[in-house]
Amino acid sequence: MVLFVSYKTIKPSFMKTSVYLFLAVFFSFLFFSSCRKPKADTSPKYYVKYKLNGSLVTNTGSNHIWLQPNGTDPSKTDLMLVSTTNDFKHTLGISIQKNGSIDPGTYQFGSGSYILIADYFQDQGTANEKDYSVENAPGNPPCVFSITLTSITTADGRGTFTGNYFYGGPNETITITDGEFWVRRNP
Repeated sequence: MVLFVSYKTIKPSFMKTSVYLFLAVFFSFLFFSSCRKPKADTSPKYYVKYKLNGSLVTNTGSNHIWLQPNGTDPSKTDLMLVSTTNDFKHTLGISIQKNGSIDPGTYQFGSGSYILIADYFQDQGTANEKDYSVENAPGNPPCVFSITLTSITTADGRGTFTGNYFYGGPNETITITDGEFWVRRNP
């Protein structure tokens, strides 16, 4: 048996149902997509913070640590921590070079078993640019500086540091204390 139905008979109800169905799906999509909560940012919040002459400085921009064999003498290991203020005008750099490996622990300026260098570059790119370095300068008290590596993995490095930084000029010093870092490790 063949059933013939006129197009005029089904067209209005079919079209009406299709429009209602489309609108229901469209508004459901809008409703559910607008209710989606943004995903929580799970990326690490790397930082370097310290007190510079008693004022807290927190760098959340360009902060990195490198740990690798020395390029000219593979029996030595180099570690470098670099932190730049968000405006790129000030940079803190700490490096250690040691025979063998550099493991978590405390490293102090002036030790005979490794080289520790620390610099603070202030007002980079200006006529007032200064380089404060860890060094025993004549007429100044003995320089004190230490860094403690609490962990270093293939992903990041953590630790603390404190000390005095000396400018290469007569008796001009800045003090950096209460330093703490959690930074991304570069390969």
